[in-house]
Amino acid sequence: PAHYKLQRKKANQTHFKIKNTSFTTITTNVNFQTSLHKDKGDDGDGFGNLAVIEKGKYSGAETCFPQFGVGVDCRTCDVLFMDVHYWHSNLPMHKLTPDAERLSIVCYLRWRLWEYTRGKTRKQMKTHVAKIHNVSSSSSKTTRKREDR
Repeated sequence: PAHYKLQRKKANQTHFKIKNTSFTTITTNVNFQTSLHKDKGDDGDGFGNLAVIEKGKYSGAETCFPQFGVGVDCRTCDVLFMDVHYWHSNLPMHKLTPDAERLSIVCYLRWRLWEYTRGKTRKQMKTHVAKIHNVSSSSSKTTRKREDR
């Protein structure tokens, strides 16, 4: 609760967040094994989490914290809340059925996003998002023109 309170307070200071949450960012991975790491880009006062949606049957893919000798087999309907500033990774996934898939969903507050956008107005946010869409659209058109040549 203490980590949530700190992170939610920061999330409430920016319009660049996922509505009604303490998060700015979602990362998804399919059948992905992470190497041993500590998260760096998220809020140091906050918390991390992991939810999984699975299809088919598989073994492995447990999220491990080696310094504690703990591994968590997070499956559909589970949510793992953790301090991602400790070393962690996940084990290899082994498909038991050909259709096996493991979608991992991680939500967090990206620290620099919060730092650069806190206190900005909703109007400033919309203007910024419109600029990004214009740049993205222009880039896509340029790419299509090059491909047509």
